[in-house]
Amino acid sequence: VHDMTAPPAAWLLAIPVGLLVTAILVANNYRDIDTDRDAGKKTLAVVMGREATRVLFASLVLGAFVAIAVFAVAGWIPITSLFCGFLLPLAAVPIRIINGRTDGPALIRALKITARLHLWVGVILAPAVAFTLCNRMAASSRLIAMRRLLFLAVIALTTAACLGSDFADSVDGSWQLTEGTVDGQAIP
Repeated sequence: VHDMTAPPAAWLLAIPVGLLVTAILVANNYRDIDTDRDAGKKTLAVVMGREATRVLFASLVLGAFVAIAVFAVAGWIPITSLFCGFLLPLAAVPIRIINGRTDGPALIRALKITARLHLWVGVILAPAVAFTLCNRMAASSRLIAMRRLLFLAVIALTTAACLGSDFADSVDGSWQLTEGTVDGQAIP
């Protein structure tokens, strides 16, 4: 970036990250469809309707993982980016909530889980790309870069721990992931 260039992998990785950010916005708009329609707001979710917004949300979330897989298999981004595939079970949860629920509390949970998914994808992608780029550096520069990466990894993991350390329970206990349930309520 300092020399006004960015590696092609950085541009490609912006696509799945952008898809997940957009999914967060769509989840928020989906939650507000009824109140926005009543207030006369013309959000994308209001214009598209519930069913099309559900399809859009699922497409955005799953599209991020498809993009990562395609780019990695093609060799355009580091193959270690495929570790994001371990997050697919988490990705399924907000999709199932949005497809089966319309009540506010459940949709807020879907929004939170989608944001957490975005965080975890970033936590996996950043070191995957950074370590690959470090391996291309000269040996003397590599040691300095590896120290910086270690420092950034500690910050990223600390942030992740503060925002929700695992899939089982968030910091405030607002959701729990178990087979077919969220907070003990069945997910269709």
